[in-house]
Amino acid sequence: MTKRQALEEIKKILDDYVKKSDKIIRNAKQSGIWLMGLDSNNGLFKQLQKECNEKIKQIVSMVDKD
Repeated sequence: MTKRQALEEIKKILDDYVKKSDKIIRNAKQSGIWLMGLDSNNGLFKQLQKECNEKIKQIVSMVDKD
């Protein structure tokens, strides 16, 4: 996989992350568990962050070493 291909795949992963994050925020606000404050809601995103990080690491490991 070239660096350009890897960047395209990573962009797709990040776009998906943003969509899922927005959904988490909407659901949390609707259910009343969304808390005001910068770090108050980090726990809501931990699993999503972990999944995205693993996908990105996998992509990076497949990049051709030139």
